Amino acid sequence: MREKYVTETKESIVDKIERAKKIIKEESSKLYKKKNIKYEFDNYGSEVKIIFVKQTEFRGGSVTHKDLSPLGKRLKTEINKRWLAGIMLYGGTNRVQNETKVS
Repeated sequence: MREKYVTETKESIVDKIERAKKIIKEESSKLYKKKNIKYEFDNYGSEVKIIFVKQTEFRGGSVTHKDLSPLGKRLKTEINKRWLAGIMLYGGTNRVQNETKVS
């Protein structure tokens, strides 16, 4: 028996990313209240189903994957069970490293 592959439409992916951006904003606000660390949406890796965030407030230190754990859980339960959260690191204004560990 052949498996059926379901592809997401461009519209559905756009809607999911918009929902993810709202979740990111909410989770970032919670982290800011706890640790003075903020992050925001950076991009979506469609082939690997990872939402990448970048840190925007550094007064409390660097965002860690442990900090992104609540975000990862919400993405999995509210949008897609295969979605993960990852951190995009920048040096100055250039992207320098794609953090491979995901939450």
